[in-house]
Amino acid sequence: MFIRFMICHVFSGFIYCVVLLLRKLFQNRLSAKTKYHLWFFFLLSLLIFLIPSSCLSLFPTFDDSSLMSSQSSVSYFFSATIHPLYDFTENVVRLDFSLISLVFKIWVIGMIILGILYIYSFYHSFQNEVKYQSFFVDIKTIKKELHVKQDIKIMQKEGHFSPYTYGFIKPKIVLPSLLFHQLSLSEKTIILKHEIIHIQHHDGLMNIIMVIIQIIYWMNPFVWLAIPYIKEDQELYCDSELMIGMSHHQRYEYGQTLLHFSFLSSHHTLSNTLSSKKKFVKKRIHYIVKGQIHHNHWIKLFVMGSLISLIMIQCPIVFAFDSQDIEPFDNHSQEALYGYEGTFVLYDQQNEHYTIYNQELAQTRFSPNSTYKIMSAIIALENQTITIDHNEMAWDHTQYPIAQWNQNQTLQTAMTYSTNWYFQNLDHLTSKKTIQNYLERFHYGNMKINSIQDYWLESSLKISPLEQVQFLRNLNQEQSHIQKENVQYIKSTLLLQQQGQTSLYGKTGSGKINGHEVNGWFIGFIEKNTHTYYFATYIKGEDDVNGMKAAEITLSLLDELGIIKKIKT
Repeated sequence: MFIRFMICHVFSGFIYCVVLLLRKLFQNRLSAKTKYHLWFFFLLSLLIFLIPSSCLSLFPTFDDSSLMSSQSSVSYFFSATIHPLYDFTENVVRLDFSLISLVFKIWVIGMIILGILYIYSFYHSFQNEVKYQSFFVDIKTIKKELHVKQDIKIMQKEGHFSPYTYGFIKPKIVLPSLLFHQLSLSEKTIILKHEIIHIQHHDGLMNIIMVIIQIIYWMNPFVWLAIPYIKEDQELYCDSELMIGMSHHQRYEYGQTLLHFSFLSSHHTLSNTLSSKKKFVKKRIHYIVKGQIHHNHWIKLFVMGSLISLIMIQCPIVFAFDSQDIEPFDNHSQEALYGYEGTFVLYDQQNEHYTIYNQELAQTRFSPNSTYKIMSAIIALENQTITIDHNEMAWDHTQYPIAQWNQNQTLQTAMTYSTNWYFQNLDHLTSKKTIQNYLERFHYGNMKINSIQDYWLESSLKISPLEQVQFLRNLNQEQSHIQKENVQYIKSTLLLQQQGQTSLYGKTGSGKINGHEVNGWFIGFIEKNTHTYYFATYIKGEDDVNGMKAAEITLSLLDELGIIKKIKT
């Protein structure tokens, strides 16, 4: 989440510059309404990081003539016929997570401070308001003229300030009690119309959104530069709506009303004010005298289309970092892995917190081996190569070194015994293109396939422990549009132990090269009451390193962290 947030930081600056450029190029061809709405794209570019990636995923086109399959590898029953390793590790782009952690802490502290200041400002600014008793203007007639049915409270307050509105559920218009009495009836009517149009445009809600964005993006200079522009365009849009049907004399009178308040100032962040800085008042009066701009429809389409295209470009850039997205985390040295060279990644879903042992290896990609069978099962079930009720596959009587492989297999037994031939047969029932589509859909590691036979066995396909955790999160949280019943069935095949309200799900994986067990995986998740923890352990060595040892290390670490009691395996 935080990495995506930082990318939005950068991209918003580009959107800001593009909006200013388009406004400059077509300043006399775009209406006040269009200019105001251009800023919505800037605000959207800042909020994209909050959108679940599943809402933005583009579904690939599958080959309907082919069935789906998957792949396999072995866990602690590993075949001795594994192909030699040509490129054992592939580094992912490494980020300085110590710096990111520091920036994150500073960002959170800044948000808290700014949030408190805004709350105090809001509370202090809107004290001592009382309901306006009599101001000789028929508010009901104005609301009827503007087609506004919403209940609006008219409040008064002592002091020298410009009238303003705030709120969107129960909006209020606040008037300066002394100064308002000095205005003519026509001036009062114009002021109330102006403020009611703000309510009609839901500007109260927009102002709240802008305050939230200012708090979240307090470190972003483009936000602070853009907000005044947005406020100005908000007022000009309101002016343009108010001027519809106005005569030249009425526009003159409106301009005089603005001048009357030009010496006043108001700094209510959550409100809309009639007046502002004198330079802007001059701009508004010029706009009122000149009248409305007749915008060019094609230019409007071009401008809007350009910004939509930029947002469409931003989305995949932001979500390409899903697998790298590290929230606040604790980093530990690799010595904690009981003398093995390896890494352990734990993600606490409830607290959105990572615990990482050896962050460098946590971001390094390795062959998934048998852990890929989870992905294989997804592909097969989703494409109905097998189904929940019909997934048995006949053994062809080839003799394998693992006795449990020499029999008919179901998905459950094949997952339990890590039966290579079962998943390899599924692979051969589909096309390479279809498998590739699924790898890309899930952002599974480097997504590289060489041979359809063994790409997941110490070969081209590689994935990092961090990406393994992200993959499990997406699967268990059903963020990849997988059928719910398929997810539940796959989970049942991964269930290892259950004690009370705690369930342990997992899959081992081992790499065996030229007779030597050189690496081991153990990935999975724990559901404990209302908490879910996702984990991935990877260890490597010269020999005698496998998935079972990775599982033992994982359980010991989980025991140390107080998540589960160590279970004998």
